[in-house]
Amino acid sequence: MLGSVTISWTRNIETINKKLQKERTKTTTTRTRKYLTRVHKRNKAFRVLLDIISSNDVPGLPRLLSTAKKEGWGTSKIISKTSLAIQGKYHPRNYTSLAIDVDLATPIYELGGGAALHALNKAPISLLTRHTIAPTRQQLSLRITVGDVKLLDIMKNIEMLFKTVNVGELGRVLITLSQDEVAGDGRPCYLDETDEIAGLCEHAHNELDSFKMGRDLTSVKAVVKAVRDGRVHVAKEFSVAAFARHSDSNYGAKPVLLMPTCKHGSWEIAALNLQRAWVSQRD
Repeated sequence: MLGSVTISWTRNIETINKKLQKERTKTTTTRTRKYLTRVHKRNKAFRVLLDIISSNDVPGLPRLLSTAKKEGWGTSKIISKTSLAIQGKYHPRNYTSLAIDVDLATPIYELGGGAALHALNKAPISLLTRHTIAPTRQQLSLRITVGDVKLLDIMKNIEMLFKTVNVGELGRVLITLSQDEVAGDGRPCYLDETDEIAGLCEHAHNELDSFKMGRDLTSVKAVVKAVRDGRVHVAKEFSVAAFARHSDSNYGAKPVLLMPTCKHGSWEIAALNLQRAWVSQRD
């Protein structure tokens, strides 16, 4: 009797094991099918994305992909955003993450003007707009001194470069003044903002009545005559003065004086004027 029961239990266990094995196989097969379905679906989505990118000029593609990675977009959303970008309905704007955009847009604006930058902003490259690069261009908008050293020019440059500096907990810090010469083009130029002829050496203010262009060629003729007579030189170098803060932030040297020179001026006078301008602007 006991032997019959044992045999019966053994058969039941074997039957149960077979059923469990069958269920495991069925479950594994189902999971495998679902996994393969997901893989095929994802592979298809990647192929669609690759086809879209390879067969179209996608405006701002590097910025689009950068945003996708940062925000964790799925493949479907990337495809959707890419399609919208091609249609001109989506414009990736995360310019701050790609410094190369700023480095490229700034000289294009300086050399080609607003029209060139606007055209490239609407092109597939989708460069930055003029307003976006405005903070970066502040060091390209410094006032050039015409004639002798002028406190107003220095103060204007100090305000432009230091007005956004956060002094932090340290408050006022020590300042280093550096002066040197840098090579220039060796030719005069016209400053539209002040209507002046720039590029002449620092002692031209003693030889010329005015640097203003005005409405005729009187000033131009006076400059030409002074240069030909040797009384005035077209400067081939610029005298540059810069302030640097002794701080753990914003410590880079910032140029506050740009003045054409023929190296016959006095650096002591320039330094004194720079000190006066800094104190006046600080107060």
